[in-house]
Amino acid sequence: MLKNLNKFKVMSVLTSALYFYLFVSLLLFPESFCKDLGITGSESLYFVARRASTLMLGLSVLLFLVRNTPPSAVRQAIAFSVGVNMAGFALSGSFELIRGFVNTSILNRFHHSRSGCARTHHRPELTITKNPPSHLPGKPACAAMQFGWVTTKPDYPDE
Repeated sequence: MLKNLNKFKVMSVLTSALYFYLFVSLLLFPESFCKDLGITGSESLYFVARRASTLMLGLSVLLFLVRNTPPSAVRQAIAFSVGVNMAGFALSGSFELIRGFVNTSILNRFHHSRSGCARTHHRPELTITKNPPSHLPGKPACAAMQFGWVTTKPDYPDE
């Protein structure tokens, strides 16, 4: 079953869905998108976010339409371009985090709203620790937990 799995098709569809999510977030909810990253918004920033959303839609449509493309130079070019784009997102996000321009929620931007982080990542007083405390509640901490990062304070009461 797994041998016959077309990895390009699966990754194209998943990445297309991710770009579509970014499109919707930037177009319809630029204020929330910026707030989640700890960025002070303005009408100018929201304008640029809405404009950037069309790029996300274009990439989403492109990846969805090429999902069944057979192996070729075009398919390799598309995969490489998306890889460069994602690496650019990761590098620029890391740079802005190190610089202190965005908050730590950039590490778990795509969390599940019921994971327990939906309430905590907006709090500026949170710390990031490398080793999760043993007394955390039974809820998953965040997507960032996969990397050993926890965005919570041990003395924070469960809400």
